[in-house]
Amino acid sequence: MDLCRHTGWLRLSKRDAAYEIEVSDRADRLLGGLTQSDRLPTNFTVMIGNRVKALTLQRLGVTHTSVGGRRGHGEVHLCAPPLGRQAGRPLVVADADMPLHNRIGRRKTPSSCHEASAYCFSPFYYTQRYANTLEAVDHVYHRLLLPFADMVCIFADDIGGTGKVAQRVAAWLDMGRPSTSISRPWLVIVVDDGAEEQVLASFRESLRTMTSVDISQSFESVRIVSLAGKMGKTRFSQKLVGPAAYSRLERELALMLKNTCMQRELCSSLFSAWHLNCFLHYAAATLGHVTAVPFDFVRASRNANPVAGDLDMHIQNFLSAFNTTVDIQRVAIPMLASSLLLDHYPPGMHRKLSFGVSFNYSH
Repeated sequence: MDLCRHTGWLRLSKRDAAYEIEVSDRADRLLGGLTQSDRLPTNFTVMIGNRVKALTLQRLGVTHTSVGGRRGHGEVHLCAPPLGRQAGRPLVVADADMPLHNRIGRRKTPSSCHEASAYCFSPFYYTQRYANTLEAVDHVYHRLLLPFADMVCIFADDIGGTGKVAQRVAAWLDMGRPSTSISRPWLVIVVDDGAEEQVLASFRESLRTMTSVDISQSFESVRIVSLAGKMGKTRFSQKLVGPAAYSRLERELALMLKNTCMQRELCSSLFSAWHLNCFLHYAAATLGHVTAVPFDFVRASRNANPVAGDLDMHIQNFLSAFNTTVDIQRVAIPMLASSLLLDHYPPGMHRKLSFGVSFNYSH
């Protein structure tokens, strides 16, 4: 299959009064088609925007499935640009937008060319939590994209400027930490024009007026990239901003992805494409009925191997068979530790972490 092709993966829609997401098998096909999908560490980047974002993706070698890259609002597409292969680590991009008009489509007739699963939000969410579609999209991105992202790249002018970016980031921060991982994604804000330091100061000031939550709770740091250059001397135009501007953006993205990859490796959260796909499936399946609890990678990885509810009783019974403290220290504790490790890492566990996912595609 063409990994660089821009293909739909997730679609937010409404049925009656309820929001629901439809998730296709695009992630299975794309991630399963990557070289050594079960071994090589995989970068995951979220790009949010419209026109400038589309030009950037084209620069990165991404093609579209339809003329002009048209698609419905509230959709997320997946692709694997060549940039990842050049770096020696697969790069998966989640291409998203922001439906600022608060309109969203109704559920479409299922396609015959791919499999899809639909997940409905619980009544609590769509009757009490979401005032509009934009807030529902915030929840989807916060729960389904941010926990796995190495970088979130927002094209400010595509969604109304840095003020609009601050609004969305503030909404994400108020929802709490996206995951339990200590590794956090970079936030990259791409602007058409403007001095980067001034834009950053303006963004931080706007953010402070919208939320009291520090941005470091969910993001490693904020980086402003101006397509007009650091001093912002050239107004954006597809004709004026040549290959040099996009080459600079490409270098910046590659550098931040490299740094994030090193950080994830240090905290043992550098996942392969195989595991990324499994985690995405689990997050999608639990999206509608999980409250503001951060995504727990340990709990998700034990989904098929849950902790026994009476574990404490078994440990107590085991320890009661030892009569002396010396025996407990020398025999019981090492045996318990060994047993717990074997339970956490049973043979073949990395292939069993599938949640029903299989990479048996020949595309």
